[in-house]
Amino acid sequence: KEIGYNLEESDVLGYKRGLRHPWGIAVLDNFVYVTAAGSNQIWQVDSTGNILKPIAGSGKKGNRDNPASKSLILSDRVRFAQPMGIASATGSLYVADSDSGSIRRLNFLDKSISTPFGGDP
Repeated sequence: KEIGYNLEESDVLGYKRGLRHPWGIAVLDNFVYVTAAGSNQIWQVDSTGNILKPIAGSGKKGNRDNPASKSLILSDRVRFAQPMGIASATGSLYVADSDSGSIRRLNFLDKSISTPFGGDP
């Protein structure tokens, strides 16, 4: 089970989990989202600025989507390949996944992760 990280404890910024090479930042619905190119994940900072947690990506490099499910889960099913740029739009985040040459979409409405543009075969 994945948990959030309290920034006031010894695990400042969640480095034990592997937030490496934070690159892009976007804001959506009072949350800040960070692409972590080095850990192949998307992280979320809560509205108080105190909780930092990974929300998408297993940490393993690749290009795997997750069809609509109960939640945007951290599992081996979802993989990113050095996510860098990030932008928000109504109910979604769009991520430039640099090593897979694709644009990935995290849809918070149906809880899916998809690749609407590009991607290695």
